[in-house]
Amino acid sequence: MGTEPPLLLDLRETRTEQRRGRVLSCIVQSLLEDRIRQSRRQVELFRDLSHLRTSYEDLHRSFSLLETFVGASGLDQRQLNRDLPPAVNVAPVRLLSAQPLLQRLPRQSSGICEVAVHLARPPEGEGHLRVALSSIEAGEVLATWEFEAAELSRGWVNLPMEIALGPDDMTLDLSLDWSGLHPLELDWCLRHPDPRYSLRSASATTGAADDRVLALRIWSYIPGCTVPVASDNWPTGRSGTWILPGEALAKGISLNTDDENTRYLEQFDMLQVHPIQGDFAAALLSGAIDPGIGQVSVNIGSLSDSAAAIDYAIAIAPTANRIAPVRSAKGILRRRGMPLKPALERLLSLPATRCSEWYRLNAQEKGRIDLLLAAPTTEPFDLYLITRMAEEAERPSFAWATFSAVTLRSDRG
Repeated sequence: MGTEPPLLLDLRETRTEQRRGRVLSCIVQSLLEDRIRQSRRQVELFRDLSHLRTSYEDLHRSFSLLETFVGASGLDQRQLNRDLPPAVNVAPVRLLSAQPLLQRLPRQSSGICEVAVHLARPPEGEGHLRVALSSIEAGEVLATWEFEAAELSRGWVNLPMEIALGPDDMTLDLSLDWSGLHPLELDWCLRHPDPRYSLRSASATTGAADDRVLALRIWSYIPGCTVPVASDNWPTGRSGTWILPGEALAKGISLNTDDENTRYLEQFDMLQVHPIQGDFAAALLSGAIDPGIGQVSVNIGSLSDSAAAIDYAIAIAPTANRIAPVRSAKGILRRRGMPLKPALERLLSLPATRCSEWYRLNAQEKGRIDLLLAAPTTEPFDLYLITRMAEEAERPSFAWATFSAVTLRSDRG
């Protein structure tokens, strides 16, 4: 129990009238020594707790620096590690009602954060699809997803996870269970000679279905970490961190009428907003900011080593305050010859608009803009990506300014 055993006091040679005093003296001495031992233990305990707290703070600080390094280095992105595209001109796999199929995933499980299967065509009539990801060794379900027929369409069906799987590798099975009057048709990619990786029935009595492997996409992230998923793959009411997909950047609209250099660069997954001499250049992402956003972060940088210094900024504004379009087949454009700077400055001066500071980068430099909001957004906002030459006298030759990895957070990191 952490205490010393009681003392054995021999009173045989002590007079009767002295025994009481000796006993009481022994008890007091014993209690005093016990209190001294307790005090020493408490001092040692508080000293150990102080060391533990210092170690924890050092560890937390190290992880914070590591997270900053990962973000600044562009390493905090999901990686598409396996892409098995659907085969063409072949009959699809038919997923019958109440006859689940199992597909073993063809890679190690460490860090897996999202899987996608490919539908050959939209389902007919009503139905319900339940997908489960299970560990064969542990015999447990790691994640589940459910879809109604109205939510399904031809193409990839994404199955994201909020937290990437841990570092311990497991063998994973993807189970697909469909309930509906008509079968659900899935595309497949290839035939596999190993029956363990072939599509098979979930019922042990029916054995393997055939030697085909479903069309799959598998993404991974840092094992055990919260995943910044693409926003179009996350359900309504989501929380955490997610990244706008490339399709959202591709829809960016140049607000400079005659600027043909502001465009989406698919090979880099970046939106180039080419500066204009003596004016602002800006691209608009309509309704990119959902309600509930507390922080917007964007990677910035130039793709050229010959450009002069460029200033970058971002801003968000309610969709109701969007810079008014003129009648044009290309969407929101300004009248020829009319500078963008006055209209954009008026927008940035409105109380509801939130704008970052200007950040200056030289050629080939990379950076990041973080826009922290005092309160989460309560309505959809537009996102403006803005550039200008660092000095108006500078020529915008080779000013390949880019924005990428638009990251949205429901809190302020």
